[in-house]
Amino acid sequence: MLGPPFKAGRRVVGIPQAVIPALWEHLATFVKAEPDALVFSGIKGGPLRRSGFNRRASWREAVRATGAEGPHVHDLRHTRNMIAAESGAGLKDLMARMGHDKVRAAMIYQHAVRGADKTITDAIDKHISGQDDEGEDGPAGVLGARGLIACRPFWHASGARTPALPLSVPKHARMGLTASRQLPNDHQMFDFGISGYRPAWLSGRSAVVAAHGRRLAMLQGRRLTRALLVWDLDEDVWFSDGLVLLDFEGEQVEIVHQKFDEISITWNTVDPALPLDWAGDGLQLGWRGGVPDELARLQGQRLQAVELLTWTAEDMAQGMMALGFLFPRGCVTIHNALDENGMEFRDPDQRYARQRLSV
Repeated sequence: MLGPPFKAGRRVVGIPQAVIPALWEHLATFVKAEPDALVFSGIKGGPLRRSGFNRRASWREAVRATGAEGPHVHDLRHTRNMIAAESGAGLKDLMARMGHDKVRAAMIYQHAVRGADKTITDAIDKHISGQDDEGEDGPAGVLGARGLIACRPFWHASGARTPALPLSVPKHARMGLTASRQLPNDHQMFDFGISGYRPAWLSGRSAVVAAHGRRLAMLQGRRLTRALLVWDLDEDVWFSDGLVLLDFEGEQVEIVHQKFDEISITWNTVDPALPLDWAGDGLQLGWRGGVPDELARLQGQRLQAVELLTWTAEDMAQGMMALGFLFPRGCVTIHNALDENGMEFRDPDQRYARQRLSV
């Protein structure tokens, strides 16, 4: 474990019983005896980097063997999170399990989380072993051990429609998502591979409007002159954890989402001519324009409106903020896709509420 980008990522979680036999076999076959040996390593025994992961882990072959089409390794985290949410654990317990808890909240809930983590682990274990009481396919909208969670789709780097936001989560598992706040400074340290960049995390409509409403509204009438995404050069896919840059005739808005409900909007702070270094993790990343085709087709058009959108459906996504950019011939909505960016190129879902950009 080389260390997560955020403090809360260093945590203890339970391992489902169904995984333990395979893990023991892996430890006995591939892992050195030293106490500090890496459980998963590269071909020379060093850290297993994301760069070239698909080749080294035979990911595509493993996916084909399951009969699935197109899942990326990153989708496993989304599926795990959905199964965890389905267990009925409270939001704070889910955030701790996923490494999203804040230091203050962790102190308050530390004792309760230890018991709740077993509940979450048992729920994941049922999905793996196929022993869910509701049958192989699980409850409505959720596939069992042989499939992924059915979610609201968004554009993925591969061009496929990929699971994004859950459609059915118990009400008590989403409490606290709608609070409006400026996030503390300890969330602003990770630079997303961009030297000198500091995100400014916000949550809730009033916080976003107060900080950026007027400036977003003033983009109306400007042409979209450039749109850039962070690109995984080894895998040739969109690296959706990175920033989205939209340049409107010299006014560059920089957007990134994380966790359940946090958005950072900054202006003219990122120089895409500089190299990207994702926490020294060996990723080969670069800025890419002209992708996907839907975004490329918006370039050169004048912006008609900016929409601040709030997801209103009664699910884990309730209260999440998204930004919609409307043009004469098309639109793009940049939203939170559970700890990363998602993009849609159609009229916003009717479950979004349009918010005023003024206080």
